[in-house]
Amino acid sequence: ALGEDLEGRATAAWLLKKQVLTNFSTNRGFLEELTLRVVRYLERSRGVKIATFRGHYVTDTSDEVWMVGSSNVSLLDHDGVPNVEAMVKEWNGVGGREVQDPADKEREDTDKALKRQEGVAQACIAALQVPLDKRREEHVQALFSQTRENSFLCSLPTAFHLELCRHMQHRFLNAGLEVYYSGEQQNYVYLIVSGIVRVMLEPNHQSYCRAVDLTGGDSFAQQAVTRPFTAMTGQPLALTDAHLICLSRHAFDQILGPLSMRR
Repeated sequence: ALGEDLEGRATAAWLLKKQVLTNFSTNRGFLEELTLRVVRYLERSRGVKIATFRGHYVTDTSDEVWMVGSSNVSLLDHDGVPNVEAMVKEWNGVGGREVQDPADKEREDTDKALKRQEGVAQACIAALQVPLDKRREEHVQALFSQTRENSFLCSLPTAFHLELCRHMQHRFLNAGLEVYYSGEQQNYVYLIVSGIVRVMLEPNHQSYCRAVDLTGGDSFAQQAVTRPFTAMTGQPLALTDAHLICLSRHAFDQILGPLSMRR
């Protein structure tokens, strides 16, 4: 009943990228098989014989195929067949689920990423509470996961970075408090785990003050390592409650050696 009368040539297009599936020829066999399975399911469930059927498919960003519609549907003649138009409307959802709106998917992906980032930050804070001499491998990995993409540390070999994680210390800062003041010398580099810190770059200029807002994953006071024993020109202020990682210059010197030419 199907044979050559079945127009089961599935059309395919990218849903999100909105372009023709370039490798349609390599997917053709799979899509035709999918169409035939849908047709046979419909015939068994409805007790009809389908003469022609065209399935419409999309692929999501994970290369998963979803059937989203059908057209060119006709039934072989016999008594008591259902209304074709009504069946087509119902069949549009067969073989898959409703296609998610791209904007909804983007929001869902963003929410998942934020929850994942929050989980990493919480694990990092918990690891920082463990005394240095009692820190186990899982604590080091939690700290590494939080800091692996930090612009100041990511260029280091992984072995050195992991060793620095064993020396990381915790500092909690209430909103409205400064980490240090402009003109002071610092012995620590600070990495933000959570919260927002505003670094005022020229706090002593009365008429104009440049500032930059930093958040989770950012770092400041790198000068403590790259140019030790020099006065800080910036002044960081916590805009919200903030959890910070402190890395001492001594830890850098011990693990990597001096990172600058000292006077």
